[in-house]
Amino acid sequence: MDRRLGSNFKIPAGSMLVVASISNCIFLAIFDQFLLPTWKKLTRRPLTPLQRIGVGHVLNVLSMVISALVESRRLKIARAKHLQAQPGAIVPMLVLWLFPQLVINGIADAFHFPGQVTLYHQELLVSLRSTGTALISVVIAIA
Repeated sequence: MDRRLGSNFKIPAGSMLVVASISNCIFLAIFDQFLLPTWKKLTRRPLTPLQRIGVGHVLNVLSMVISALVESRRLKIARAKHLQAQPGAIVPMLVLWLFPQLVINGIADAFHFPGQVTLYHQELLVSLRSTGTALISVVIAIA
């Protein structure tokens, strides 16, 4: 994919994941300050940890669907330009096509991981809470 923005700047490939982290941070602030209080006012119930985890999973599936659509478009362009046999060829498609799935992935993480921490603290025995919290870090490391 073409990582150039303008004539002088090229986005480093490794920094694309920062988009997910930034969207995660921004959405966490918006969620805690506005969406969660609005949810409590409308439903008169707090959002349960399992609901948060479920919304995170649904958003992860949506992110993967968008990722598949972008990848199919990239392959279609590569075939049209006869680039599949050329290793290292750059497909003439802007890297900005990756932003929607990365943003949705960051939002999904903002639902999923805090919900997981809350669930472990509510459901596990007091002696296992730190182990449950550590398991979240293991899940992040494996993924």
